[in-house]
Amino acid sequence: MTDKKIERNLDEQGKRGIQLLYQAEQEASEIVEEAKQARIQLLKSAKRDAEKEATEYRAKLEKEYQAEVEKVSGTDTQYFSELDQKLDNLVKKMNTDVSQNEQQAVDILVEAALKFE
Repeated sequence: MTDKKIERNLDEQGKRGIQLLYQAEQEASEIVEEAKQARIQLLKSAKRDAEKEATEYRAKLEKEYQAEVEKVSGTDTQYFSELDQKLDNLVKKMNTDVSQNEQQAVDILVEAALKFE
């Protein structure tokens, strides 16, 4: 082989080698891009699932909270009703006691006032 043939052969092999490297780079870029897209889709799916789960959990907690509020509100209403009844009974008893002992109280006060004079 002559020097020119060898040179030409090396040139062609070099061009083919560069072309193969370029193709390999393109394929690697495509693989990397596909992997990125798959990762993005996976993250989006995970985010949707997490949001759904969080929404369901919030709804469950809200339902439990409302049930407790109703339970406590009913108890408060009953408690205040009983408290009002006890207060009314106490006021009635005090009024009865005052009515029954009114004259005695006046007599004691008059007697005490006359002792100081």
